[in-house]
This record gives sequence, structure tokens and C-alpha cells, in this order.
Amino acid sequence: MPSSTFQNMNIFKILKNIIAFTIIVFLLVVLGVSAISRENLPINYKSLLVQSGSMEPTISAGDVIIITKLQNYNQYDVVTFTDESNRTVTHRVMEVKAEETPVRFVTKGDANRSIDNDNITLENIQGKAILTVPKIGYIVNFAKKPLGMVIMILVPVIIIMYDEVKYIFKHGGKEE
Repeated sequence: MPSSTFQNMNIFKILKNIIAFTIIVFLLVVLGVSAISRENLPINYKSLLVQSGSMEPTISAGDVIIITKLQNYNQYDVVTFTDESNRTVTHRVMEVKAEETPVRFVTKGDANRSIDNDNITLENIQGKAILTVPKIGYIVNFAKKPLGMVIMILVPVIIIMYDEVKYIFKHGGKEE
């Protein structure tokens, strides 16, 4: 076999392995984010799926944010809170009214023209957004459904099985 053909086969094999590895890692990340989504982690972090564009361009619908509970929050922090309607909202703190008791926070979505109607208190705040993972939320949402979960498990299994069956046929089941 000419050496250029052998090199092309090696490059193809390396690329195939990189692609398979990337797919498996990606699926594991999605499964991990799915597993912790809306759950409190033992280290005081929580992941949430953003469902509206009120914080664009900073945070978009479909992004997953990681929040953590803090003792206090400052102006311009992006916080997740429960509003008067018991909805979970992620907006930016525009003003901290420290002279009021309890301390109140004026919030606003970056894409919104006006501030939120309700000022929130520290007890309403679930945490500060510390990390945004762009657009993975759509995949996480899909992975939470039965079909999505089956696909997320089957794809890596099929890739591994295909590779093993191919190896067995190529080498007759003998270890190299």
C-alpha cells in the first residue's frame, strides 16, 4: 500500500476518533446540565434555562445560566429572582435602595425599555448569574424529554459498539 494512502487512512481514523470523542463529550455535557437543571447543587450553585429574550444581548433565550446565592448584591449584577407573580426572572440590578428596610432592588431586563414594576428584596433573589452557556438550553430541553433521553444515551452507545464490532471483524477478536 502506498505511503500516501496509509497516511490518508491514518488521518481519516484520527478525524473519526476526534469527531466521535467530541460527540460523546458534548452529549455527556448536555446530560450533565440536564441532570442539574433546576436542581440545587451541593456547592450552592443552580442551573436555569433562560426562556425569554429580556436580557439580550447579554443572555438570550435558550442559554443556560449558572447562579449562586450571595450575601448581598450590587448595582449591575445580573440576578435571578421570584417576582410578585411567582415567576422566576433573570434581570439586571439597576439600583440598590440601601436606605430602605428591607433593602430593595430595582431591576430591568437589558432588552426592556423600562424598569420592572416591582422592587424586589433580598429574600426574593435566588442568586447572581455567574456563567452563561449559550444555546445549550434547547438541547438540554430536548434531552429532558423521553425521546431526547433515549437519543442522548443511544448515540454514544452506538458509536462505541460500532467501533468495537469493526475492531473485532478487522482483528478477528485478537488483542494487538
